Amino acid sequence: LRILLLHGNDLTIIFGLSEKSIFFANRLRESWKNGEEPASILFVPDETDNALLANLERDGWPYRTDSTARYPRTRFLRSLGIWEGDDNRKITLYALSREENLNRQYTAKLLESLQKSEIPAENLSLTIYTTNVADISKLQALKNRYGYTDVNPFDSHSLTARLLTIEYPVYNTIRFNEKGLAEQDVDIVIAGFGSTGQAVLRALTRNGQFEGSKFHAAVFAPQIYSIAGHFFTVYEELCSSYSIDFNEYDARSMEASEYVREHATTLKYVVACTGDSERDWEIIRAYEKILGKHCEQILLLICGKGTVTRVGSGSNLDIVTDIWRNETLNASIADRAAKAVNASYYSAEDGTPEELWRSCTPFSRESCRAAADFTRAYCRIAGISEKDAAQGAWDLDDELLENLSKTEHLRWNAFHRSMGWSLMSDEEFTQRAEIYRFERMKYGKPLIRIAKNETDRHHACLV
Repeated sequence: LRILLLHGNDLTIIFGLSEKSIFFANRLRESWKNGEEPASILFVPDETDNALLANLERDGWPYRTDSTARYPRTRFLRSLGIWEGDDNRKITLYALSREENLNRQYTAKLLESLQKSEIPAENLSLTIYTTNVADISKLQALKNRYGYTDVNPFDSHSLTARLLTIEYPVYNTIRFNEKGLAEQDVDIVIAGFGSTGQAVLRALTRNGQFEGSKFHAAVFAPQIYSIAGHFFTVYEELCSSYSIDFNEYDARSMEASEYVREHATTLKYVVACTGDSERDWEIIRAYEKILGKHCEQILLLICGKGTVTRVGSGSNLDIVTDIWRNETLNASIADRAAKAVNASYYSAEDGTPEELWRSCTPFSRESCRAAADFTRAYCRIAGISEKDAAQGAWDLDDELLENLSKTEHLRWNAFHRSMGWSLMSDEEFTQRAEIYRFERMKYGKPLIRIAKNETDRHHACLV
């Protein structure tokens, strides 16, 4: 009966069975009660776990473990009431298996069947757990290529770092004057530099640049250069362009403790993300004693795998937030603001925001997401509400507008560097200019942009 009921609404398939995926499905059900459009949900377990299957039964979720569901073909779609050319139902896939290869295989196989069934690409949405974002880009609908139109690839480390900067933005930790200039510097301590610590540093650096302030971060982790060699190679320009101290000391060491004490009056942000929850709490509790009364002016945070905890000071309670939310994982919802940012670069005649999003490269989508996440910072700096900003009620004098523009350029630079981009050499710029002129003469339209080399991640405007 539960399977038959799937034939009505839009369809959501959750591939991968775990406590987290069940928890997420229950969160989706709660969001429907708050007015969001309901969808039919089907679980396709990636493994047989009788205890977890019993939890699905307990919570009332339909599931299928047959080979037709696990290796989805057109027959699987028809069994769910999706027929050839069906353009009425939206199909959302959450590929949440802990095995990344299984996620990629299932996603590709389902897409193949959807294409054979002639399901419109604009009706398809994908959220997939993977650390290889580049490998997923081939599944994205792009211009005339069939694929999922909304694609949200994530790993728990990067998404946790993004959640951190959305829930506890750096701009809320400093003051700005009426001309849009920051009146305080950004001073951050990060304890731990594994995958989460690296993602946190990248996120805070790109969201912590403001005209009028200096950015500084201190990272503490033993054997930091031994465990994070990839980071220093890929993000070389990020490390060299900003004031970031990498310290090969444990965050509980005398050296780290002295640093925290000396910076007690300037610190804005302390993040513990060692990968060990007990150690993270030990670090934060020790820093609380060192900082004393200054704790009230400092954000003390713990980043776990998929969770962010704000440690309460005084009478304030701890606050725990996690990534397993519809507005975080659902690609269609999470990218609404990013689509609006992308559309702002075009005229209405160029297409709808959805159509323009389809022509966006994976990197351009990341850029639009970063710009959308930072929009609230401009509201704070300019002293206007988000509602007024959305209605276009920006009343900016020339000096305020100039300083907002400078902050935007600082943010843009930091975003590119946090994505592994570096400054284009004069020699490369000259070579690309020659290629540009040749292509324009031969084809009438150049195939490259002079100042932007997306393949090698070089840009001439990173100044």
